[in-house]
Amino acid sequence: MKKINAERLAGPRCGARRKRDGEPCQQLVLYPNGRCKFHGGKTPKGKDWHKIQLPAADAGADALARKERMIVQRQKKRAATRAAKLTAMTPEQRAAYDNQFAKRVMNPGPATRRASIRKQRADAKAFREIVLATEAAFEARNHAQADRGAESQPAASPGDPSPISFSPETLRKLFP
Repeated sequence: MKKINAERLAGPRCGARRKRDGEPCQQLVLYPNGRCKFHGGKTPKGKDWHKIQLPAADAGADALARKERMIVQRQKKRAATRAAKLTAMTPEQRAAYDNQFAKRVMNPGPATRRASIRKQRADAKAFREIVLATEAAFEARNHAQADRGAESQPAASPGDPSPISFSPETLRKLFP
């Protein structure tokens, strides 16, 4: 037993700095990253930092059940905190919060996808402006036709192309 303890104590030490004096931690290294259990041995790194760490497969069903309970408790606590925060807001604050939240919900994705989404939004805005202008022109034309009467309209010759016109309601149905 002394031999095992001597080998263990001769093993590598954690290289993290202590807060109290800035010296190395000196705990035994338990993980391949060279840190002890107190300085990020099991903390996920890189792209996996936010993923929930489930117990090892050989830990048993009890460990998994404990982890699930912990996750559910955490979610309930966050939901309660958020509900309390929202109920304490004035209607103006709530509207501003909802507007801000709606803006950050979008998943960023690749730059080309974001650019195409921006272009689609700009195109939709331009189209809505065209529809509104068309609606005003359509209403003005209808009033003018009503004032002149339908009989005073000149007959179209067979070779003339007739302009296609849609009502604003039809345009809204075709292009929501």
